[in-house]
Amino acid sequence: LDDHDVDVKHLMGMIHVKILERTRRSEDQYREAYRLFKCPGGRITEPEFKRRMRLLGLVITDRDLHRLFATMDDNGNGVLDFAEMVKHVMPKDLGYDPFE
Repeated sequence: LDDHDVDVKHLMGMIHVKILERTRRSEDQYREAYRLFKCPGGRITEPEFKRRMRLLGLVITDRDLHRLFATMDDNGNGVLDFAEMVKHVMPKDLGYDPFE
């Protein structure tokens, strides 16, 4: 585990906390996450990702936002889809699969 991994995991945790702050029930967390990523085609570009993270109130450098985006972009296609975002910022222990 290097410093990059720790930083990125911390940033993902910060996004999750912001989603939690906006929801009352665990079921609403995915709805809020979807709202954050609601865009044409269901995908979000890096500039839009940066804009939305700042709208969440996260103070993150452009360099760190780029690293975070690159880490979350599992298939390397230059856009994040909802499944990639959920995989990285939502808890693994909700007890249900939001895609079923």
